[in-house]
Amino acid sequence: MEYSHPLTDEEAKTFFKNGVEEQYSLTANPQLAGPSRLFDEWIADHDRQLLERVKSEATERIGMEIKLEHKTGMHTRTEPSRAYIQGCKAGKELLLEAITAAAEH
Repeated sequence: MEYSHPLTDEEAKTFFKNGVEEQYSLTANPQLAGPSRLFDEWIADHDRQLLERVKSEATERIGMEIKLEHKTGMHTRTEPSRAYIQGCKAGKELLLEAITAAAEH
């Protein structure tokens, strides 16, 4: 089953309900009673992993920006820091990248 567009909630539920993804299929995991519960568990784990990746990479980028600001004395400004702005941009880029990659699979 291939999709050329981001999955709707119903398409995603059908995808997992039918056991296309082996790790989360109902036949492979009969202890997971219903498709809704199965999908909820998958999406919660998927979101947790995505959040951890984004937090880690964004934190690393923010750290590099803060070091640069301190070296140049820019940390004394009153407007939002470059590190904060870059961190927000990094988080947004990483989320969009992950969402796009997930939609392509």
